[in-house]
Amino acid sequence: MAPVEQARLALENGYRAWRNNDQIPRYLLAGKELRQVVRHARDFHWGRDEQEKRRFLRLSRRRRCRRYSSLAATGLVLLLIAGMGWQWSRWNQHATDLERWR
Repeated sequence: MAPVEQARLALENGYRAWRNNDQIPRYLLAGKELRQVVRHARDFHWGRDEQEKRRFLRLSRRRRCRRYSSLAATGLVLLLIAGMGWQWSRWNQHATDLERWR
């Protein structure tokens, strides 16, 4: 099956699952399927419910963006904590060295 057709089927199946399950975010596209649909979105016919399918795709992309942002923020916080710990360790070592020197 052609990649465009696979992307269209992924969109249709994902959209149907999302719509049939009260539009719960858990059923938005993610990972490989989302990349495939985004890559081929211009190449396939949207069919019925075009506006709702575009909304579904927009929400899927927003969810991915929020996840990446959350991961980046978590990474920055961990780096900040590690840096503060390292600085505290250096300060503590300097204080210990100064006490020994006196």
